[in-house]
Amino acid sequence: MKIYTGDKVIVIKGKYKGEVSKVIKVFRKNNSVLLQGINIVKKHVKIPTLEDTPKKEPKIIKIEKPIDVSKVMLICPNCTKPTRVGFKLIQDQGKLKKIRICKKCNQEIKKQEK
Repeated sequence: MKIYTGDKVIVIKGKYKGEVSKVIKVFRKNNSVLLQGINIVKKHVKIPTLEDTPKKEPKIIKIEKPIDVSKVMLICPNCTKPTRVGFKLIQDQGKLKKIRICKKCNQEIKKQEK
């Protein structure tokens, strides 16, 4: 997968088309990503009360759900445009290192801090 945690992405398909967000978590098995403030849904849950009674109190909470990685596109930190991601092998102290590159400006895309 070419998108990592901490990357800045734009949604290119669906209800949230055109929204820019930050990747919170990547789910490689499901091929999906969790974005900050995107795809928020309401969930009905029953929370136990603090009293000794076994009664549970209903409550509605808002949670973020993951969306498919094919619906987002990485924003290059160098040229600040939505771009496809490529890989390049470089020689670093005698070892081969695989780095991500922007297909538009051909610059290296470094991992963002969390």
